[in-house]
Amino acid sequence: MAKKFNFRLEKVLNLKSQKVLELKEALNLIITSRIAKEKEIDKNQNYLNKLLNTKKGLLPASSLQTSWSHTTYIQDIIKKLRFERDQLIEIENLRRQKLVEAMKEEKILLKLKDKKQLQHKQELSKEEVKILDEIANIKFINNTDSNML
Repeated sequence: MAKKFNFRLEKVLNLKSQKVLELKEALNLIITSRIAKEKEIDKNQNYLNKLLNTKKGLLPASSLQTSWSHTTYIQDIIKKLRFERDQLIEIENLRRQKLVEAMKEEKILLKLKDKKQLQHKQELSKEEVKILDEIANIKFINNTDSNML
């Protein structure tokens, strides 16, 4: 009777796989946030470029001052968004490193499982050959005994 393969570290492998999935989800969330920040930066940068490219002409001082204040405000927003994006990139890199480590650990366990499965198959094959040899020996003995009679 063939023994069923049982990997002792299956629960650990499942935990590692679960951890990899969680880290992938966390990384995807950060990437999504970073992309949203980059889009927001681009939107504000385009708006700032439009403000700077509009022809001013002769305008009252109050309107120039308001325009300059608004431009400065948009520039400050862009600086703040870039800072936030840089922080998100740092977090993304850290999460990426954690994911790589978790994937290495999972891969090690998967390789170990594959080796154990291969060993199990080889043992089953050896047992099968042994049983077939015993059957052949028994038949040979029975045939030689019946020929002697």
